[in-house]
Amino acid sequence: MATRTPRLLLLIIILVGFSSFLSAQSANYYSVIEGGQTRFFQRLAWSGGEYALRYEVVIERSVEGRYIAHLRDFTTSLFIIVSLPPGEYRFRVIPYDILDRPGEGSRWVNLDVRHAVRPELMGMSSGFYSSGIDDQPSGYVLKIEGNDIVPGAEVFIRRPGGTLIPSDVLSFGEGSEILIFVDDNKADPGEYELVVKNPGGLESSIGGIVLQKPDSFSYPEPESAVVLEPETEDDSAGEPEPENGGLKPLGPVFGSIGAAWTPAVFLLGEFYDTDFFPFGFSAHINAVFSVFGIFYIGPELTAFLHTDGEGEGFLGVGFNLLAMKWLSNQRVAFNFRIGGSSIILPEIEEELMINFGASVLLRVTNKLLFEIGLEYVSMSIEDNTFGFIRPWIGIGGKF
Repeated sequence: MATRTPRLLLLIIILVGFSSFLSAQSANYYSVIEGGQTRFFQRLAWSGGEYALRYEVVIERSVEGRYIAHLRDFTTSLFIIVSLPPGEYRFRVIPYDILDRPGEGSRWVNLDVRHAVRPELMGMSSGFYSSGIDDQPSGYVLKIEGNDIVPGAEVFIRRPGGTLIPSDVLSFGEGSEILIFVDDNKADPGEYELVVKNPGGLESSIGGIVLQKPDSFSYPEPESAVVLEPETEDDSAGEPEPENGGLKPLGPVFGSIGAAWTPAVFLLGEFYDTDFFPFGFSAHINAVFSVFGIFYIGPELTAFLHTDGEGEGFLGVGFNLLAMKWLSNQRVAFNFRIGGSSIILPEIEEELMINFGASVLLRVTNKLLFEIGLEYVSMSIEDNTFGFIRPWIGIGGKF
């Protein structure tokens, strides 16, 4: 009976040790300055499996969308210290029992190691904001200028030798500017130190920051100060609300470029033994000039392709005189065109065509245009006159 007791005890230890669920945890990090250089270490920890003989830590790195082996190490502790270069990783822990046999490993835990940079602070300006409403916060607005300020950075103020007072980050400016707000209930007027800490752990600070409320504070020059004024419903100094959905007024010159679907429906004569070319495309560019504030008149260059989809068709270019009449809202205009065009493929002797038509133009935004119209085209080839209409729908842009 005495010889069975140690074996039974050993079996109980093995079963209890590996019935504890092993769980890998998120990593922490810390930095050490060695030879004037900052070196970062990551502390990977886990829980469970207290009766394991040792633990195997497997670290994989993401390369081009797939994970490959990066590091494999053993430890008897419930953590391991590593120094990983920037990149995306994952790790898991495999326990070994007292017979040095591997057990069930933990789940994979993702780890993102970022390149750490130290923020460089160049200057700061401040102002005081108050809405004038009792239940609305008031406080100090600080504009910090510098380099390498990473989104997600934490910003604090503190009295010399005092505790850190957190701030609310209002906006980041592409790594060179950050705007913060400090509630005046958390910071009394006086002199403070400003601390900016990047997500990688590196930080910088500047001192001599004086925070004062307006009754005893002279604001800096307007070009360097950040002063937020309360909004009012009736502000005669503010800009008027934009009219007509925010569209800008038309200038003396209006130019556009666009493309359209333009099928051809033949009415007179025969051309390539067909009465309908469903596949038609055209492009145009124009520049019109205001005349006595009534019309816009100017040239328009066009190119077009018509085909029946079975190899029959023609390619051409043209020139129009364009007259444009805008409605009073400057959102809708009526266009009138007359001009000539020439077939360049296939080669024919009499290639000049005469066209005229009209369209409706809509300014969707200041730059985006939508147009729908109809044209009639006439041409004579070897004593055979033919004519066709081409409806078209197009989009374009103002330049």
